[in-house]
Amino acid sequence: MLRSRARLIPIIEEWWQEQGWSVSGFPHAGGIGCIARQLATFRYEDALFQEMCRIAGLMPVWCPYQADKFSGASSLKKSYVRPLFCSGRGRNGGFKTNKPCLIRGELQKLEGVRLEGIRMDDGTSLVDFHRSHLQMMVPGAVIHDVSDTLVKIGRPQQYYRYEMSTFIAHGVLFEDYHGGESGNKLDIFTTRVFEPAFHEIKKIFGVKPLIVRLPWCEGMGYYPADSNWREHGILDKVLEQL
Repeated sequence: MLRSRARLIPIIEEWWQEQGWSVSGFPHAGGIGCIARQLATFRYEDALFQEMCRIAGLMPVWCPYQADKFSGASSLKKSYVRPLFCSGRGRNGGFKTNKPCLIRGELQKLEGVRLEGIRMDDGTSLVDFHRSHLQMMVPGAVIHDVSDTLVKIGRPQQYYRYEMSTFIAHGVLFEDYHGGESGNKLDIFTTRVFEPAFHEIKKIFGVKPLIVRLPWCEGMGYYPADSNWREHGILDKVLEQL
């Protein structure tokens, strides 16, 4: 379906210009799968995303919004600062985890700080730490930061129109707006931001944005401690269903 919409790519990009949006070139347009998180990194969620792209014959692309601000209310954003690295399951079936201390002290001091401006105690950029982890797990991983575009567009109600338009013909989004890691906490955002943008873009271009549900299971918020994540037993049940 994505490849059949290639003719819409120039039409969509012309519409971007009409909106006054300065959009940098989208890599491998027309044949990619995207995961859109604040930072490009590699959790078991990303491993599943990568596998789903492989099965679908899509190039996986990480599309971070690293100019977004830290919030302790977000389990995802907290995991960037307090990551749990996992090396599999123990004899009793529990997760074998390690929690490195990247930033000492209360997380309250980071509230409202742009993620791209956060540095770890050793001086390393939080963005660089996570990108290095991704590149270690997926050498040559393609990253397309959308921060400049989203910051210029403004509020989520506006930039989600852009986000949804990119998944008409440029790529397929892997996401779950009705569950996943955030669960019911996402309901208000889904109702007020995602759904209006989805329906508006569908009305403009006559077809729905392409979104594939990214399943969620226990342990997917952990970070694989090594590249043998397939042997860790975290994604076994989910991968069996693909």
